[in-house]
Amino acid sequence: ALPSNRTEEYLNSCKEKNVLPERAKMFGMTKEEILNFFYDSQLYELKNVGWVTEFNKEKLKNSKLKFDLVNADDGNIVATPDDKLTPRFLKKLEEDGLKRILLKDEELIGSHLAEDIINISSGEVLFEAGDLIEKDVLASVKTQKINKINILMVDGNNVGPWILNTIQNDKNVSREEALVDIYRVMRPGEPPAYESAEALFQNLFFD
Repeated sequence: ALPSNRTEEYLNSCKEKNVLPERAKMFGMTKEEILNFFYDSQLYELKNVGWVTEFNKEKLKNSKLKFDLVNADDGNIVATPDDKLTPRFLKKLEEDGLKRILLKDEELIGSHLAEDIINISSGEVLFEAGDLIEKDVLASVKTQKINKINILMVDGNNVGPWILNTIQNDKNVSREEALVDIYRVMRPGEPPAYESAEALFQNLFFD
């Protein structure tokens, strides 16, 4: 498994102290860390008029607009769904001074979160990285008075969703759960236990 940020810090600390790391203190990446390792994300900020984000011509290149493209600085429409977003067209928008675009809630629906959304008061994770953005997600964001969210740059056009789809289909949330799940397949009929799974993998790949 890819080491989590916390594990990398721990390993660096062990290296500096010249001590062997303890396996129990090492963990794989979280779902949020994996998604942000493989995908770029883009920040969206909630304003009174809607969501504002930077104009990213690479993300829009050769895509098909579903809504008007609006300049966040003056409210003017700079492109419509009828326009072809060719590299030349997008470069012209950039040269004309387009820096930020304005989006409505419905334009974010269908995208995926790049980070967990947490209840500030209780610490409860309301939505996880990779979750599909729907109306209830945006409603919770506003209720929690969260005015900035990061969204994965996955569009099926310039960036494919394969890693995201794999993570969404994987019901295991930790290395330990994954080992036990694989052990069930490799040793059907035997009681699955983490210690047994760990020993099996150790014997197969490291001894």
